[in-house]
Amino acid sequence: MLNASFEPRLIAIGLQKTCFSYSLIEKGNVFALNLFLKKDVESIKPFTKGRSKNPDKMKDAIYTAAPITGCPVLENSAAYLECEVVTIFETGGDHNIVLGEVVGAGENKDGEVKDSLTLLDLGWSYAG
Repeated sequence: MLNASFEPRLIAIGLQKTCFSYSLIEKGNVFALNLFLKKDVESIKPFTKGRSKNPDKMKDAIYTAAPITGCPVLENSAAYLECEVVTIFETGGDHNIVLGEVVGAGENKDGEVKDSLTLLDLGWSYAG
C-alpha cells in the first residue's frame, strides 16, 4: 500500500491480475484493507493462501460489513480502510495498480504503529 495523495486521500496497491480479489475489486469498484497487530498474526493465517489452495478461505471468517462499501472487516483486525476504486492502471505485466479513494476507516483495537503486522514480520517479501 502506498499513499498516493492526501487530498483527496488516495492509496495505491499492486495486485496480481489473476487473483480472485482482483476480479472482485474490478467488478465491485470497492475494496477494504484490514490492518492487523503483530500479536494477532494467527488471525490472518486462514487467509494467506490463494483460492487455488484454499477455495473456501472466507467460509469460517467472522466479519462485519464496512459501513460505506459493505466490504468485509475481519473480526480481529486492528483497523481498516474502505476504498472506492478511482482507476486501475494497466501495467502491461502480471500485476496492475489499483488506485482507491479512502471513503471510510475505523479502528477496532488500540495499538501503536510499531505494533502493526508487516510482511517482514511474517517473513515474506510479497503478498500479491
